[in-house]
Amino acid sequence: MVRELLGVAPDRAVAGFRKTFIDALPTNLSTRTWKPSRRSPEALYAAAAQELAEDQVGGSAGTELWVRAAYVLAKHNKIGGGRHDMGDGGDRRTSRELMEDLLGLDLGLRQLRQAVEDDRDGRAPRLIDAQGLPRQDATGEEIPITNERLRVKIAPKDTSNTGPSNGDAQTRFRHKVKVMRDSLRNMESSMRDVEGIVDSGGDRLIETTGREAALLMSKQLYKLFERANAWYGAAFDGQTNPFADDEPENQDPA
Repeated sequence: MVRELLGVAPDRAVAGFRKTFIDALPTNLSTRTWKPSRRSPEALYAAAAQELAEDQVGGSAGTELWVRAAYVLAKHNKIGGGRHDMGDGGDRRTSRELMEDLLGLDLGLRQLRQAVEDDRDGRAPRLIDAQGLPRQDATGEEIPITNERLRVKIAPKDTSNTGPSNGDAQTRFRHKVKVMRDSLRNMESSMRDVEGIVDSGGDRLIETTGREAALLMSKQLYKLFERANAWYGAAFDGQTNPFADDEPENQDPA
């Protein structure tokens, strides 16, 4: 994947690109059912949009678009981790989580398509507007993609909280599952923040003074685990799991 940069960019830049690219890819890429194709970016977008309409986000077309766009965004240094230092205004999503959210929005799919098209035309990827066209500033200049603009303009972090309150059961169910996943992401990120607080001696406070907090967390998480495990068992027995392609590589919930 880094072949076109070898001998052209400094070793440090190649190493940075490699890390950024890997961080933006799905963790279960090797087990997904997909393969590179010769489809144009427009054809790839159309197929991924159809998958989105059929509640099959991350199918073969979506995965290929994800990989190709992640390569472009990483090569142009247009994607990266979120901000942890802004309190409630921060965006703790990893680049992988951001790509996943882009894949779940039609505008996000259009943006990924645009990034691939621009790279094939030999130019840096441009930001798009609500109609899917390259966005322009007040002077008529086209606006380039940045990590922040992807997070704010295309896939805001709170999108999952404004989903459908009515409609068919499957639509509401899938929306609520996404909200639940986003909440788990935020919890994991918050736990990392807590672990990062150290005293003057370099000791983690959660390990020296956080026994009650840790006990409360472990009890609550265990209750949630038991509940989710019961869901898994019921869905497995009833063959009703609609997220088979999204399951982690380790299928044993215990």
